[in-house]
Formats: sequence, structure tokens, C-alpha cells
Amino acid sequence: MSFGSCRYSNYIICTLFLAVGLGLLSCNSIKKIERNKDKNISETFKPCILDYPGKPAGSPERENLGDDINSKCFEILPIISADGKTLYFIRGGHPANLEGAEHGGDPKSQDIWISELINGKWQEAYNPGASINNKYPNGVCYVSPDGTTLLLNNRYKKDGTLEDGFSITHKYLGANKKTVWSFPENQLIVNYYNLSKFTSANLSSDGKILFLGMERKDSKGDLDLYFSRKIGENKWSEPKNLGDIVNTPGIESTPFLAADGKTLYFSSNGHCTYGDLDIFYTKRLDDTWTNWSEPVNLGPEINSPEPENGYFLTAKGDYAYFYGINKRTNGKSDFDLFRIKMPEEAQPEPVYLITGTVLNQDTKEIMDATIYYDDRETGAELGNAKTDPETGIYKIVLPKGKDYAIRAYVEGCMAMSKTLSSKDLDQFENFELDLTVNPVVKNKPIVIDNIYFDFGQFELKKESYYELNNISVFLQNNEKINVEIAGHTDNVGSDEDNMILSKNRAKSVVEYFLSKGIDKSRISYVGYGETKPIADNSTDEGREKNRRVELEFVD
Repeated sequence: MSFGSCRYSNYIICTLFLAVGLGLLSCNSIKKIERNKDKNISETFKPCILDYPGKPAGSPERENLGDDINSKCFEILPIISADGKTLYFIRGGHPANLEGAEHGGDPKSQDIWISELINGKWQEAYNPGASINNKYPNGVCYVSPDGTTLLLNNRYKKDGTLEDGFSITHKYLGANKKTVWSFPENQLIVNYYNLSKFTSANLSSDGKILFLGMERKDSKGDLDLYFSRKIGENKWSEPKNLGDIVNTPGIESTPFLAADGKTLYFSSNGHCTYGDLDIFYTKRLDDTWTNWSEPVNLGPEINSPEPENGYFLTAKGDYAYFYGINKRTNGKSDFDLFRIKMPEEAQPEPVYLITGTVLNQDTKEIMDATIYYDDRETGAELGNAKTDPETGIYKIVLPKGKDYAIRAYVEGCMAMSKTLSSKDLDQFENFELDLTVNPVVKNKPIVIDNIYFDFGQFELKKESYYELNNISVFLQNNEKINVEIAGHTDNVGSDEDNMILSKNRAKSVVEYFLSKGIDKSRISYVGYGETKPIADNSTDEGREKNRRVELEFVD
């Protein structure tokens, strides 16, 4: 395929796209690094260089991503989606870039390009246009697991110019029903400044922790890694240094936090390397985000005497995507995009990658929704996602080690959660989980899921509180809605005992709602015992379905 004429120079390869602000390439191997005088550190950094034994036999080979992604121009910074099916990257000096269109392939032009993986093959990359590209250097730092949010380098101004910082853009359907990206929203980081012209950034999968590679007054040396917590809509706390275990008097840059929320990959020449920037990983040890394990060099299977810079992984964590030098048959070299199999010991912990749709329980229509995933034991919200505006599919990543509750939110509808535990997860799993929402339709019973009682008892077990809390919030937000709670049993025991038990269980649910501030005039209860089965009482499965509590919207 033809990409037209590209323009680039040694200045471009070694200098210009460093100023993209998304990472740092070393063009002259390790060299003297200038320091700020007030840091009280030496003017010259003396790196620790390991003997390079060569690439061990049987080591994974890097795989060029092919001509539909790599062009005769240069490609850098591949940001791969959690499911591995969408790739965002920077293409420089291309005539189809916005600046290139005006100036015939200006080598300074750097636009965001996108490619989709369909049936195992990367499709021809395309430029998404002026919504997130302009005549200045553009780049993606992060894509959310649901694919609807991008973190962009630089702050976008209404006059079309850029300034130092970061922005977020969201996917939506345009007037022609095609996907477009919103005008980027500038991110406010408390006391943000950067003493270097280079920076890099990444977000945690839940979108709550921002990682930054930059130079500040408290940096240990050159570029250090920092983190910032989300404190409001488009607002972030003051950056905090990750500490001495990670940062050195050298360079630490291009942070990438894996989907497990614990494993951090980064480039460094401050730890012992094979000659230049190498890729390292470290594990988060607690929730302070400043306590990390000793960084591990990925070894000669991955690293070499050449600079390695910026590794980005899918949720599965088995492959890393990166950019590197590719020598052309015409003797010239530029940068292409590659992937490489990650050593098993360097892969992150397993996660669930959940995909699905949100359906109207009555009509089975696919709904636009926000999906929340919470810690079922504490009720704390752990993250949220959006359904894709074009496909209606949502995607979320659930790290190992918790009991989760997953629920959809559609305004005016009530939803029940789905529960999932990752405490015993021992390998990556990808599966579909559709969610439902219930529109407010009167006199149509809705089974309340995840309500638990001991056998023959009517006291609510604490495992029931999460679901009831969510229904309480719905009722609080919809004050004109009245409901009836109905209890049901199976056919085990006497008719009289079952009638009493079902009524007492319904009463327990009502009392819980009253404790949450729901006015007693809006809620009533009734017990039906075994008189209204919805399944066959001759089987264990049927009896389990019949033991239920229902909610019904009433006048």
C-alpha cells in the first residue's frame, strides 16, 4: 500500500518527537545529564552498565505490526486497548496529517492515528481528524478499558493552540451516527509544573490515579515518576514522587500501570541497564502508591544495549506493544511499531475482562448506560465505565482479590447487580456478562436479587445490604414512586408457617428501607407463602427460585 511521500530528518528522529512530551528517547546512548543546581546532586550521572550477554536462545522475537500500521514515515507510542483490538499511535511527517495536508508532509507534524484488529488482522490505520488532531504535536497517553475515554498529551485551547499539560476526550455519536471524539477537556493538576521539556503520562484502569514522568524540584535526578489522585471532575491532586525505590539520579519515564492495578512498567537508565534505557517493572505494595518492590530489569530477552522506551500491555498482559528502530531496505531507518511476547515472570497478575450489553428487562432493547463496579463487602465504588455509543458494548477490568458487584445505571430505571469474585482467579479470563435495567412499569413484579436469609429465618444477612442500599438510593431519587414488597417461599414446611415466614421476610426488607429514610407512606409489604411459585417445586433449582422477595411499583 502507498502512504505517499514522507519527510523526516535526523533532527526528527533524534530530537523532534521527543518534544511530543510523551516519552524520552535516547539518541546518543548514556551521556552527561544536566542537573538543577538546587538539587544537591552531582553534575554528572554515572550509570550502572551490565554486560550484555546477547539475546538468549529461544527468546521471543519482536513482531512488526505490518504495513497497515507502519508507513514510510515514523510511528511511535502505541497505546493498546484492554482487549487488544484497537491501537492508538502517533504518526509523524505524513502528508495525511493535518499539518501535512497544509505543508506537503511537514516533518514536524505529529497526529494521532487509529487501527482496528478485525479477524486477527490490523486494518489500515486512519486519522480521526480535527476533533483530537491539529497542526501541533498530538498524542494519546491512555485509553480506558471501555474504549470511550482517551487521555491526551497537552491542554487544548479554543484558539487551536496547545499548552503544557493533559486533556481528556470522550467518544460519542455525531450527527451522521459515526463515532467522533469530543473537544478535549483540560485537566487541572494542583501545583502542576515541569522543569523538563519532556513528560509522559498514563492512567490506572479505573481512571483514578494519574502517573507522570517529569522533572520537579523534589526529583531525585532527571525525569522522575510521580502520581496524582483524582479529586474531582477533571481535577487532580498535587503530584507526589513515587520514592527512592523507583526513582534514581537518572531517567525514569513512560510509566504504564498494568490492568492488575499493581504492576508498573517504566523506562530507566538510573537502574542497572545493558547500556541505555531499559524496561523495568515494579509491584505496588500498598495503597500509599509510594511503597514499591525493587524494580526488576526485564532481562536480555527484552532489553539490549539500544534504548527501550515505552511498553504498553493489553489486559491479558501477555504481549507488550512498543516502538523501535526499523532499518529499511533502502538503507534508511525510522521508527515502527512492534509487539513482543512478555516473559511469564514479568507479566502482571491475572484479571477479568468483562464485556457485555445493558438490556431493558421488558423490551430487550440495548441501552446506553453507565456501569459501576463496587466492592461488594464494603460497598465502595471501585470504578465505572460507559457503554460504547456505537455498539452498546461495555468493557471493564476487574483485578484479582475482591468480591465485586456490577450494576448498570440508566436514568429512570432500577437495576439489580451481578456478583463476581476474583479472589481465586489464577489466570486471565475474558467473558460476557449482560446486565439489565427495569423501567418503572406498575403492577409488574421484579425479583430483588442478592437477598439472603438463613434457612427458616427472616433476619436479613449482611450480604443483602449492598443490593438494598442501591434500591434505597433509587427510591430516594424518585420520590413519587411507591412500591410493594412481597415475600415468597417454596413448598417445604406447612402452608401457615410459609405464609408467616414470607410476610416477615418482606417486613424485614421494608424495615431496612425505612432505616434509610424512605417514607413509610410510600412502601407496603405482603407475604404470599408458597401460593405463587415461578418454578417447579420438585427440584432444588426450582425451590431456590421460588424462595424470593419481589418489588412492585404501585399507585
